[in-house]
Amino acid sequence: MSRVLETPSVAIVKIAGQITDLDLDGWSDFVKQLESEAMRWIVLDFCDVSRVDRQAAALLVETLPKHVLLLNCPIGIRNMADSGGLRSQVLEATAGQTATRSPREHRDAWEALFPTSSFATIG
Repeated sequence: MSRVLETPSVAIVKIAGQITDLDLDGWSDFVKQLESEAMRWIVLDFCDVSRVDRQAAALLVETLPKHVLLLNCPIGIRNMADSGGLRSQVLEATAGQTATRSPREHRDAWEALFPTSSFATIG
């Protein structure tokens, strides 16, 4: 795991490799550490993850803090998040794909990261 971007309001954490059930304690500690950063949004980018075991995915979804968003997450985590009512915390790329969220849901997720008060409103 490495932090690829940090600002006072957002941190993007890139997760790579495998997240296995053999390291549930380490994964649990990482999720608890995220709770302490409630003063800003945290985006977990799973773009380089090759494997996520079921218990590790369940642990993440069951304990996901409200200020943590998931990006490029594996289908197993995405499905668990949807089932757990956390769809608003899953960011999805829509370029070249059929959007699974409404435009409003995408806008709300984007505005959560970058509040509109810092941008001019058009029309």
